[in-house]
Amino acid sequence: MNASDRHAAPGDAGDATFDDGESIEVSESEEQLIAEKSEPRLPVIFEIVRRDGAHELRRPATSLWWSGVAAGFPTNKKPAKRQRPRL
Repeated sequence: MNASDRHAAPGDAGDATFDDGESIEVSESEEQLIAEKSEPRLPVIFEIVRRDGAHELRRPATSLWWSGVAAGFPTNKKPAKRQRPRL
């Protein structure tokens, strides 16, 4: 039985129900551990990305320009053709 088989809403305490109808008891300390290990909510991820972006935009314009050049350089190059071995 996989963790993906579990159908309990995040934050539900008490028991977990699986696809086959099996139910297990979860203690409060285990529920707290599960909550700590779960993925962060989308607004938290959004705020982290927003702050990182704001921090990057405070860099000098020349640094941003060179970062853009470096990021775009590999995409503009054509991949090297493989040479066929001579027989």
